[in-house]
Amino acid sequence: MTSSQIGTFLERQPFEPFIMYMVDGREIRIAHPDFAAIGEYALGVWLIHPAGEIELIDVSLISSMRTTGPVDLSGFIK
Repeated sequence: MTSSQIGTFLERQPFEPFIMYMVDGREIRIAHPDFAAIGEYALGVWLIHPAGEIELIDVSLISSMRTTGPVDLSGFIK
């Protein structure tokens, strides 16, 4: 994944919750845009877990992402 692709999911208006699938098999659910952050040319995604822990994920370890519900594609594909 690239930071731009991840940013598309995080910056979507209205926000659509999504899942990041990691190469190690983990599934990381992003329920709100404030729970993750990424810069334009970032190499990592900062996550805030529900218990308050902070995790840095290398973007090269994200194999795919998908929304958890139907999406209005008119504002999603640029």
